Amino acid sequence: MCRPVKIIAICLALFVMAGCSATRPSAAPIDRTNQLTPESSRPPVHLNYIYLTLDAQTVDAINESQFVRDNFCLFGQSTAAGTPKTWSATYLLGQTTCLELFAPATSQGGAEGNAGVCFSTADTGDIDIIYDKLRTNLGPNIKRGSTTFNTGARQVPWFRYVSSHLTQQTPPLLTWVTEHDPSFHKAIGYKSSRRAAVLSGIELSARPQKPHPQRLFRDITGVTLSLTQAEFEQLAAELSAYGYVRKKAGGLTVFSGPAIEIRADVSEDPEYRIRSLRCSLTRRPDAPAQLNFGDKATLTLTEDATAIWTFGPKQNQFARN
Repeated sequence: MCRPVKIIAICLALFVMAGCSATRPSAAPIDRTNQLTPESSRPPVHLNYIYLTLDAQTVDAINESQFVRDNFCLFGQSTAAGTPKTWSATYLLGQTTCLELFAPATSQGGAEGNAGVCFSTADTGDIDIIYDKLRTNLGPNIKRGSTTFNTGARQVPWFRYVSSHLTQQTPPLLTWVTEHDPSFHKAIGYKSSRRAAVLSGIELSARPQKPHPQRLFRDITGVTLSLTQAEFEQLAAELSAYGYVRKKAGGLTVFSGPAIEIRADVSEDPEYRIRSLRCSLTRRPDAPAQLNFGDKATLTLTEDATAIWTFGPKQNQFARN
């Protein structure tokens, strides 16, 4: 196993724990007046990567799939020890986005069905604007910080982050925004034209310098969420701070941002926060296909160069992206 993958896994885990380490204070009053009206002063906030906690059997089925490994995406796995729990992760890598999968028995992502959405800014300094916007929409108690990357020889600046989640335990849906340090790629001696904030360690290990066959998976372009009312309101306030445009479509609320649509419905007790992902493909598949990974994950390839992942018990799966 490549050492850089272990490094990114450890750093991602530390970030998740750091983002949730403070006790949540009493909720401040939230002024939602006109908060969903986009403003030209708001910087672009892109989807960076998504994590999802699945049952162990489903993760094993995805890990063992030759199609996923050899045809669908650039594939990586990691195991990290020395933290409070030993844990493993699977990475399905696109061109600018990534899906990270955990199993609950060893997961930093929490219980089955828990999920996280990481966004990233485009330009240096944008994260300070986002921090101010989040404080306007959600009150003053917004966490921010920075982290470093262990190159093996030294620690170098990696990225800054902001998050509205301040609970000690990882929430069922964790969201945050990162902004990579402009000196990071130079410090680790890596050159890339890709817009990557947090995933550069995975790039180093999973993207060889020599040419390699192009995989089907291009990027995540849509996410469908099932949320409690409180989670929905918090997410709506966050996406408003990012400048996402809100509308209703097919019984769902749709938030549109740069190259991504986030669709959400409200449920009293959702089992899985992420119900489906829509992915663009680099080419049309040879033929439409549907692949099942146990009883709780399905990958559907369509003729229009699109892939749909659906998650959760099959009777409740849907793909509305």
